[in-house]
Amino acid sequence: MIKVFVKSGSGSCRSALKWLKAYKIPFETVHLKDLKMKELVHILSLTDEGVTQLKTQTRGTNTANSHYIRTRVDESESFDELLDIINENPECFKAPIITDNNKLLIGYNEDEIRAFIPRMTRDVQWQTLTAQ
Repeated sequence: MIKVFVKSGSGSCRSALKWLKAYKIPFETVHLKDLKMKELVHILSLTDEGVTQLKTQTRGTNTANSHYIRTRVDESESFDELLDIINENPECFKAPIITDNNKLLIGYNEDEIRAFIPRMTRDVQWQTLTAQ
């Protein structure tokens, strides 16, 4: 099952959810403030750069506060501490985070999100295109 981790007020999150619904792809929505330890570990296991890949660069209502939070993430010594930071400060992390058993997409990219279309559906679409 595809999980989409979102944060409030994110246009990218709205776009991703709209895209998944348009393609009738079943998914579960989870707010970043409700992220669980098992989900965090799974997400991090699919990243190339670990938590660095999840942090925003300069977003947040208070830039000094955002910098402080990103520094706390870099210095966190346990998954529990990292999870608390994410749950308390979802605005400092990229969203949506879309994942299934073995794929991960951070942010919304119309080309890359296509990887979540089931293979059979992609095969049918490809056959339709090549038959024309």
